[in-house]
Amino acid sequence: MKKTIMPINIEEHQPKCNPENFTFTTTDELPTATNFFGQHRAIEAIQFGANIKKPNYHIYVMGPNGLGKRSIATEVLQQIAAEEKTPSDWCYVNNFNDPQKPVALEFPAGKGSEFKNDIQLLLDELTFNSPDSEEFLRKHPDISSAPEDYISNLKQKYDDISGAEEYLNALQMALNVIDASSVHQYSVNLLVDNRENLHAPVIYTDNPSYAKLFGRIEHISQNNVLLTSHLLIKPGALHKANGGYLLIDANKIVEDDDTFLALKRILMGRKISVESPESSESIANLQTLEPSSIPLDIKIILLGERSHYYSLCVSDPDFEELFNVTADFSGKIVRTDANIQTYAQLIASLAYKNELKPLQRDAIARIIDYSSHLVDDNEMLSLEFNKITNLLIDANHWATKENEANIDFKHVQYALDFRERQIDRVRRRLYEEIQRNIVQIQTDSGVVGQINALTIIEMGRFAFGIPARITATTRLGDGDVVDIEREVELAGSFHSKGVMILSGYFGSQYTPDKPLSLSASLVFEQSYASIEGDSASAAELCALLSAVAQIPLKQSFAITGAIDQHGNLQAVGDVSQKIEGFFDICKHRKLTGEQGVIIPSTNLVNLMLRDEIVTAIKTQQFHIYAVDHINDAMTLLTGKPAGMRSKTGKYPVGSINYLVEKNLLKLERSKEEHKTGS
Repeated sequence: MKKTIMPINIEEHQPKCNPENFTFTTTDELPTATNFFGQHRAIEAIQFGANIKKPNYHIYVMGPNGLGKRSIATEVLQQIAAEEKTPSDWCYVNNFNDPQKPVALEFPAGKGSEFKNDIQLLLDELTFNSPDSEEFLRKHPDISSAPEDYISNLKQKYDDISGAEEYLNALQMALNVIDASSVHQYSVNLLVDNRENLHAPVIYTDNPSYAKLFGRIEHISQNNVLLTSHLLIKPGALHKANGGYLLIDANKIVEDDDTFLALKRILMGRKISVESPESSESIANLQTLEPSSIPLDIKIILLGERSHYYSLCVSDPDFEELFNVTADFSGKIVRTDANIQTYAQLIASLAYKNELKPLQRDAIARIIDYSSHLVDDNEMLSLEFNKITNLLIDANHWATKENEANIDFKHVQYALDFRERQIDRVRRRLYEEIQRNIVQIQTDSGVVGQINALTIIEMGRFAFGIPARITATTRLGDGDVVDIEREVELAGSFHSKGVMILSGYFGSQYTPDKPLSLSASLVFEQSYASIEGDSASAAELCALLSAVAQIPLKQSFAITGAIDQHGNLQAVGDVSQKIEGFFDICKHRKLTGEQGVIIPSTNLVNLMLRDEIVTAIKTQQFHIYAVDHINDAMTLLTGKPAGMRSKTGKYPVGSINYLVEKNLLKLERSKEEHKTGS
C-alpha cells in the first residue's frame, strides 16, 4: 500500500512571538536587565578562578564574538576586585654600585608618589631649581636650613621600605656634588602609581604587543650615542594590573609567538622585569639596562574563541598547566516564555544604553523572532547581543527618519530588509540567471536522474539559499560511484564522504551478498565553485536511485539532508535560507501549489521562515515535507511507493526498490555474460 506523506502544519513548527503576550506598551515601562542573562555557568567559572589565589589558576574565557564576553567578565571581576586591597606602588631608583641594574622599590599604595615628591623637593633645592621665595622656605624649612636632617627624617619615614635606606645613604653621601647635570641619578621613577585606586585593578589591553604588556626601556640620543637610565623605564599592562586582573584578547596574543612565550615564562616565574629587546644587542652605541624584577601577583584572563582554546590545549603543554579555569560562554538560550520576557528587558536596556528611542511591543516581538533566526532554531534565542544592538541602531534610524517617537515593527523590518539589500547583489544576479535559463533549474515536470538540491552560499556575513541541479548517470561497472566534483578538486572532504556513503547504502540495501556491478557518476551541473558539506547527499542518493530504476523525479520538489549508510536523513545547517532560495525561484515563475521542499524531520526546529513563505504554506501554494528516510523522500519525488521487503525477501512488484534491485541484477547478469563471452 502506498504510504501517504502529508506536508507539515507550519503553525506547529514555526512559533511567532505574539506582541499581545507583553503587558507593556513601550520599553520605557520596563526595568533594566543585567547582561549576565544566559551566562550563569560561565560567570560561575570566572568567579571560581578569580577567588582561587593560587598560581596557574588563570582563566580562559571562550565563545563566539559578540556575546559580551569582555564586558561581562570585566563586570564580574570588578565586583570581586572591589573587595580586595589596593596593590603596591613601585618605583625604580638608580643603583649607584651598578647603574645598569636599577633597583625596584615597593611602597604601600600612595606612598610611592610621596617618596618621589619628597626626593624631588630636596633635589630641586640642592640644584637651585626650586622657587626662591618666602612661601617655599616657609613650607619646606627642613630642606633649606639642614638637608642632612631632612634625609634623616626620610629614613625614619621610609624605614619599613626595603632598599629605601640604601638609596638615601647614597643620596646623603652625594649632597655636596649634586648639580643640575647629575640630578637625574637621584630622581625617582614612579613606575606604578596606585594612589587613586581604592581596590585591586581590572585592566583590559586591546593591543597585547610585547612592549604594551611587559613595558619598555626608552633611549635618548646624545652625541650619536643612545643613552638611557632608570627614569626611562616605562611600565606595561602587567605592571599596572599587578595585584589584580588583566584581560587580554587571546586571538591577538597567540599570533605573536615571542610575546606569548614571554607571558608564559613570566607567569611561571611569577616575576616581571623590563628588558631591552633582543634586537638592541646588534645596535652599536646603544646603552642597555637590566632592571631588577618585580614580584608578580596577577590573574590573567584570556578572551578568545573555542578553536584557539582547543588548539592550544593540543599544541602547548604549558597552556593547560597555566590556564586551569575555562569559562565557556553560550551563544543561545532556550526560548521559554520567561526568557522571552527577560529578553524584552534586555532589549530595553540596550536601547537605553545606546540612547535610542523606546520600542513598541510589536518591535520587540519582531526582534525576538529575529533572535531565533540568528541561531537557526525556533526553540532558542541568540545571545549575540552585538547583532541585536546593531539592529536596534538601524531601526532607530528609520524611526528618526519618519519622525516617530518610538521604534515599531515596520522600523525593525525596514532595518532587516535594508541590510539584506546592501549585500544581496550576487544573489540577485544568480536568481536572474536562473529566471533567464542561463543557469538551468526546472520547477515542473519529471526527469530521470535529475534533482534540485537545496544549497547555501556564504559571502561574509550574508548567506543565502539557491537550488542546484544534480544529475546522475549509471552504467555497467565495478561498484564505484564517481564524484565528478571530487575528481576535478572542487569538492571538500565532507562532501566526498557523503558521496562515499552512497556506495555503502547501495551495497547493504540491494546486493548485500554480491559485489555491485554498477558504476555511476554524480555532478553539480553548472557549478564552478568549490563544494563542501554533506547536506546534498540525500539529493545525490535520490538522483542515483532514479537513474538506476529509470523513474523520473518531480522537478517541482527540492531536497536537502545528509544521509547515513542505512538511508536515514540527518539534519543540516541553514535550512530556512535554503527553503527561501527555492521558494523565491518558484514564486517568480508563479506558485502552482505543486512545489515544495523535502527536509529531514530533525530540521523542523530550525524553521524560521519569512512571513510570505508562511502564508504561502498556509494557503497550500507551497509545501514543506519532513521525512526520516530516503524511502519517504523517493515516494514524494516519484509518486510511487518505495516498497519494503517481504518475509521472503522480495520487494513489491513495481515499487521503487523493486525496480532498483531488478536493474542492478540485470547489470550483474550483463557483467557475467560479458565475462563468459570474452
